[in-house]
This record gives sequence, structure tokens and C-alpha cells, in this order.
Amino acid sequence: MNAIMSLILEKQKNIILEMRISSLLEINLSNSDINNTLKSINYSFLKYVTAIYCYSDNINESWNKNLIDLLSKNKSTTCVPFKNGLLLLITYNNISKSELSKMLDFYINHIKYNINDSIIGISENYIPITSCKNAINQALVSSSSYSISNERIVKYNSLGTYSLLMCCKDFEESKELYSNIMKPIIDYDKENKSFLLETLISFVNHDGDYKKVSNELFQHENTIRYRILKVKSILNLDKSNIEFYEKISIGVKLHKIYNI
Repeated sequence: MNAIMSLILEKQKNIILEMRISSLLEINLSNSDINNTLKSINYSFLKYVTAIYCYSDNINESWNKNLIDLLSKNKSTTCVPFKNGLLLLITYNNISKSELSKMLDFYINHIKYNINDSIIGISENYIPITSCKNAINQALVSSSSYSISNERIVKYNSLGTYSLLMCCKDFEESKELYSNIMKPIIDYDKENKSFLLETLISFVNHDGDYKKVSNELFQHENTIRYRILKVKSILNLDKSNIEFYEKISIGVKLHKIYNI
């Protein structure tokens, strides 16, 4: 009976913590309210925070608690179930980069050991605790980019333009931009049974290196050049290399995001 009651209380505690963390993300709070909310989550939070978010299809309630207890041993760290995964808020004061790296490795290694097929998103470091919202969002965005990068551990500072596009993907302006760039190419492929989209994706992936694209697609380099020129023509960007590279880079990245 006591064990059942403990599980119920633990679940209630986690629900309350998740609600408080959600309030940081969804509500525009004053600095005073932010500080009070952070104290209600963990009174021992320190000056800076790094957020880690992990998930896996293998996570389940029965052993979540054991991992949470392990990852929460340090009183200045909070680990809580959040959005079908686990969220860690690791706080610290003025420590060196090497010390911080060792600290983060400790948590990451335990996650990898305890969660099979874990996908881990990591925020930037040394984020002021009052900007905890940014750290959490960065960790969430990083973990959600797994399908794009195929990396199981994704750091926010490695995402580049993806970090912005992932945050804006649901905006109508982003969808319209994607449609303006990619739809003419997709439509052309359908009408002509061509492979411009495939070529364009490879072209962006290989930073415009025709030889690498040629090798990957098993096509003559001149064929690749012809296809890229065709894309330029379709987008009316024959005379502007900079604008062309800028647009296709954004277009291909949005294509990957929308087709996860």
C-alpha cells in the first residue's frame, strides 16, 4: 500500500513540475514571476543552466523513476518527465569549460546507458538561469532535429540555420517561402519525370560541389550542371548566384523539416 501511495505522490509531483516548466515556456512572465517559478521547481538552482532533453520509444514509467533519481542526485539539477521524454535542467556557477564538459558527459553517459536508442538534444551552455526558457526550447528543438541530422546527440550550436527554421516552421510565412522555392521544382519533376529535386538536395548537402554530387547520384558532372542550371531557370535566378544559393539552401532545409 505504501509503495502504491509513493508512486501516486511521485506522479503528482512530476505533473506539478511539468506544469510549472510549461508555464515558463507558454506564458510571458515578469522577472519576478520567473524567479518565483524557478524557485518552486528547484530552490537550489545556481547561476547558469544547460538543458538536456531526451526521449526514446523505450521510455516507460516503471524505470523512469530510477533514472530520475540518479540524474537528480545533485541538488542543483532537476530531472523531470516532460512531453513524453525526460528534461534535465543542469545548473552551475562560474566553472571552466572543461569542468562543464565533464559534468555534461556524466549525464549524457547515464542517459545513453539507461535508455536504449536515446535521442538527446542539448542547449547552449552558460545560459543565465533567468533565461531558462531559452535553454529548454533549444534542447527541445535540438532533439526534434534528429530526423534531419540522423545524429542521436544533437547540440543546439551545431544546428546552424536549422535552429531558426525549426522554430519558424509552423509560421504561414515559412510555409509560403517553402512553397515559392520548392513547389515549382517538385511540379517540374512530376510533369517531366526528371530528378531536379534529388539533385538539388544533394547539391546543398555537398555545399555546391558538382563532383561530389556526381559521385553520389552516379551521373556525369555535366548532367548535374545542366540540372542545376535548369533549377536556376525555373526559379528565375539565372543571373544571381548568391541569391540562388541562399534560396535553395533555405528551401532544401525546409523540405527536410516538412518531410520528417
